Amino acid sequence: MLADYGDVVPRRELEMLEASCKNLETELEVVKNDRTALMGEHNVLQALYKQVVNERDKLSQEMNQLKRSATPRPQWDRCAQYIDGGQDKWNELSNGKSSDQVVDVLLAEIAGVSIDELIKSDVFDGKASLLNPKLNPGLVFDFQQVGCWA
Repeated sequence: MLADYGDVVPRRELEMLEASCKNLETELEVVKNDRTALMGEHNVLQALYKQVVNERDKLSQEMNQLKRSATPRPQWDRCAQYIDGGQDKWNELSNGKSSDQVVDVLLAEIAGVSIDELIKSDVFDGKASLLNPKLNPGLVFDFQQVGCWA
Protein backbone atom coordinates (compact mmCIF):
# COMPACT_ATOMS: atom_id res chain seq x y z
CA MET A 1 0.00 0.00 0.00
CA LEU A 2 1.50 3.15 -1.14
CA ALA A 3 0.37 6.41 0.38
CA ASP A 4 -0.10 9.37 -1.90
CA TYR A 5 0.57 12.48 0.13
CA GLY A 6 -0.17 14.91 -2.69
CA ASP A 7 -3.86 15.20 -1.73
CA VAL A 8 -3.30 15.52 2.04
CA VAL A 9 -3.66 18.83 3.94
CA PRO A 10 -1.08 19.38 6.63
CA ARG A 11 -2.47 19.05 10.16
CA ARG A 12 -1.41 22.55 11.24
CA GLU A 13 -3.24 24.08 8.28
CA LEU A 14 -6.33 21.93 9.01
CA GLU A 15 -6.45 23.05 12.64
CA MET A 16 -6.08 26.69 11.62
CA LEU A 17 -8.90 26.36 9.07
CA GLU A 18 -11.15 24.59 11.62
CA ALA A 19 -10.51 27.34 14.21
CA SER A 20 -11.15 30.02 11.60
CA CYS A 21 -14.36 28.24 10.55
CA LYS A 22 -15.51 28.01 14.17
CA ASN A 23 -14.81 31.74 14.70
CA LEU A 24 -16.72 32.58 11.54
CA GLU A 25 -19.67 30.41 12.62
CA THR A 26 -19.73 32.19 15.99
CA GLU A 27 -19.61 35.58 14.27
CA LEU A 28 -22.39 34.45 11.93
CA GLU A 29 -24.60 33.53 14.89
CA VAL A 30 -23.94 36.94 16.48
CA VAL A 31 -24.78 38.69 13.21
CA LYS A 32 -27.96 36.60 12.80
CA ASN A 33 -29.05 37.47 16.35
CA ASP A 34 -28.29 41.17 15.76
CA ARG A 35 -30.23 41.08 12.48
CA THR A 36 -33.22 39.43 14.16
CA ALA A 37 -33.18 42.06 16.92
CA LEU A 38 -32.85 44.89 14.39
CA MET A 39 -35.67 43.51 12.26
CA GLY A 40 -37.90 43.37 15.36
CA GLU A 41 -37.03 46.97 16.23
CA HIS A 42 -37.59 47.99 12.61
CA ASN A 43 -41.06 46.43 12.58
CA VAL A 44 -41.94 48.18 15.86
CA LEU A 45 -40.70 51.51 14.44
CA GLN A 46 -42.69 51.01 11.23
CA ALA A 47 -45.87 50.34 13.22
CA LEU A 48 -45.19 53.41 15.36
CA TYR A 49 -44.55 55.49 12.24
CA LYS A 50 -47.88 54.39 10.76
CA GLN A 51 -49.66 55.36 13.98
CA VAL A 52 -47.99 58.77 14.02
CA VAL A 53 -48.87 59.38 10.36
CA ASN A 54 -52.50 58.39 10.97
CA GLU A 55 -52.68 60.64 14.03
CA ARG A 56 -51.07 63.51 12.09
CA ASP A 57 -53.58 63.10 9.26
CA LYS A 58 -56.51 63.04 11.69
CA LEU A 59 -55.22 66.13 13.51
CA SER A 60 -54.60 67.94 10.23
CA GLN A 61 -58.11 67.17 9.06
CA GLU A 62 -59.53 68.28 12.41
CA MET A 63 -57.44 71.47 12.28
CA ASN A 64 -58.74 72.30 8.80
CA GLN A 65 -62.29 71.67 9.93
CA LEU A 66 -61.83 73.82 13.04
CA LYS A 67 -60.09 76.53 11.05
CA ARG A 68 -63.02 76.61 8.67
CA SER A 69 -65.72 76.58 11.35
CA ALA A 70 -63.88 78.80 13.86
CA THR A 71 -63.42 81.64 11.40
CA PRO A 72 -66.64 83.62 11.12
CA ARG A 73 -68.02 83.67 7.60
CA PRO A 74 -70.09 86.57 6.32
CA GLN A 75 -73.61 85.93 5.18
CA TRP A 76 -72.93 86.72 1.57
CA ASP A 77 -76.53 86.11 0.51
CA ARG A 78 -77.49 89.37 2.21
CA CYS A 79 -75.61 91.21 -0.57
CA ALA A 80 -78.07 89.97 -3.19
CA GLN A 81 -80.60 92.68 -2.43
CA TYR A 82 -78.06 95.37 -3.39
CA ILE A 83 -77.02 93.79 -6.69
CA ASP A 84 -78.89 94.46 -9.91
CA GLY A 85 -80.41 91.14 -10.91
CA GLY A 86 -81.18 90.02 -7.35
CA GLN A 87 -80.51 86.65 -5.83
CA ASP A 88 -80.11 84.80 -9.14
CA LYS A 89 -77.42 87.17 -10.42
CA TRP A 90 -75.65 87.16 -7.04
CA ASN A 91 -75.62 83.35 -6.94
CA GLU A 92 -74.21 83.28 -10.46
CA LEU A 93 -71.48 85.79 -9.56
CA SER A 94 -70.45 84.40 -6.17
CA ASN A 95 -71.01 80.66 -6.45
CA GLY A 96 -67.85 78.60 -5.77
CA LYS A 97 -65.65 81.59 -4.91
CA SER A 98 -63.59 82.20 -1.79
CA SER A 99 -64.43 85.08 0.54
CA ASP A 100 -61.63 87.16 -0.95
CA GLN A 101 -62.98 86.62 -4.46
CA VAL A 102 -66.55 87.37 -3.33
CA VAL A 103 -65.35 90.70 -1.90
CA ASP A 104 -63.84 91.51 -5.31
CA VAL A 105 -67.13 90.60 -7.02
CA LEU A 106 -69.10 92.73 -4.57
CA LEU A 107 -66.80 95.74 -4.99
CA ALA A 108 -66.89 95.42 -8.76
CA GLU A 109 -70.70 95.31 -8.76
CA ILE A 110 -70.96 98.29 -6.42
CA ALA A 111 -68.42 100.30 -8.41
CA GLY A 112 -70.02 99.33 -11.71
CA VAL A 113 -66.77 98.04 -13.23
CA SER A 114 -65.55 94.63 -14.31
CA ILE A 115 -63.64 92.48 -11.86
CA ASP A 116 -60.53 92.68 -14.06
CA GLU A 117 -60.56 96.47 -13.93
CA LEU A 118 -61.03 96.39 -10.18
CA ILE A 119 -58.15 93.97 -9.66
CA LYS A 120 -55.86 96.06 -11.88
CA SER A 121 -56.49 99.21 -9.89
CA ASP A 122 -54.91 99.47 -6.45
CA VAL A 123 -57.56 101.83 -5.11
CA PHE A 124 -61.30 101.36 -4.80
CA ASP A 125 -63.11 104.56 -5.62
CA GLY A 126 -66.12 104.52 -3.32
CA LYS A 127 -67.69 107.54 -5.03
CA ALA A 128 -68.78 105.30 -7.88
CA SER A 129 -71.30 103.82 -5.47
CA LEU A 130 -73.24 107.10 -5.64
CA LEU A 131 -74.60 105.79 -8.92
CA ASN A 132 -76.28 102.81 -7.24
CA PRO A 133 -79.58 104.05 -5.72
CA LYS A 134 -80.11 100.82 -3.76
CA LEU A 135 -77.16 101.52 -1.43
CA ASN A 136 -77.76 103.00 1.97
CA PRO A 137 -76.88 106.71 1.79
CA GLY A 138 -75.04 106.38 5.10
CA LEU A 139 -72.45 104.21 3.36
CA VAL A 140 -71.57 106.95 0.88
CA PHE A 141 -68.90 109.43 1.94
CA ASP A 142 -67.48 112.23 -0.14
CA PHE A 143 -63.96 113.00 1.04
CA GLN A 144 -63.69 116.19 -0.99
CA GLN A 145 -66.45 117.85 1.06
CA VAL A 146 -64.54 117.21 4.25
CA GLY A 147 -61.28 118.36 2.70
CA CYS A 148 -59.32 115.18 3.30
CA TRP A 149 -58.18 114.99 -0.28
CA ALA A 150 -58.05 117.73 -2.80
